[in-house]
Amino acid sequence: FKSDLLKISGVESVSIASGFNGTTFRDDEGTIVEVGHARVDPDYIPALNMEVLQGRNFDPEISTDYVASAIVNEAFVKTHGLKNPIGEQINFEYGEFSKPTIIGVVKDFNFESLHSPVSPLVLYMGQTLREYDTFIKLTEVNQQKMEDIEAVHAKYFAPYPLSYSFVEEDIAQQYELEANIKMIARAGSIAAILLSCLGLMGFVGNQIRQKMKEVSIRKVVGAGAMQIFRLYLTRYIWLLTIGVVIGLAMAINIMGNWLSNYPYKIDFGLAIGATAVVGVMIVAVLTILSQLYRAMIVNPVKYLKEE
Repeated sequence: FKSDLLKISGVESVSIASGFNGTTFRDDEGTIVEVGHARVDPDYIPALNMEVLQGRNFDPEISTDYVASAIVNEAFVKTHGLKNPIGEQINFEYGEFSKPTIIGVVKDFNFESLHSPVSPLVLYMGQTLREYDTFIKLTEVNQQKMEDIEAVHAKYFAPYPLSYSFVEEDIAQQYELEANIKMIARAGSIAAILLSCLGLMGFVGNQIRQKMKEVSIRKVVGAGAMQIFRLYLTRYIWLLTIGVVIGLAMAINIMGNWLSNYPYKIDFGLAIGATAVVGVMIVAVLTILSQLYRAMIVNPVKYLKEE
């Protein structure tokens, strides 16, 4: 099955491996240890571009690699405090596989979602290659490639249909909740900004209309446009600053609590807060200036003659 898949043009590598299971075993000190494990073939590590930091990959020419060898990840080495892991025998047992010797250490990779930290992991081969998941690495994906793969699958496993998925889609499903939160937050933010601008426009516009006579008098006695802009803009900037400080403090607190649920996360740094503050202030100032400008272009005589 693997050989025929590799004959398909564009297939770079093929590997057959189990899913990631969990089990426990007693270490040399008698402590019960939780560990993840997966049964793989020799092509698994190169097919998934894993980096071997110490030791070597499984070698199908070495008989002991099938029943007495294991490859662990960095988390396993750190958890067990192994200074020289290569050649160490571990008490891991699963089925007919028992007490393997470590022949390699791979760089930590997330075999679970980013909601969890990388756990200790043991990779091993075992005596038989079972009908586990098949990982196929392609140079490109198109309809013809999928039909060729289905034909090879039908040759060996008919009448069972081929059931497949793409790695990027599997990964995306793990973060469906975050994707939905992102969409809702984006839509909510846009709606909040628009409503805030409308509210600010109405508030400032109403305030300006009530002070049109004051603005007209200032214009008549020689006050320049920038002086009037600065006078009224300062009043509203203080209100905006108070609102921004309160909003930013709440945002930092909410985001901090939400991000604390993830072992791998970005920091809510000053750049994000500064960008938000500058963006809000620019939109608000432009909204205020639009209302002040309307007041400035009106002929002052229109309001002064009413006295």
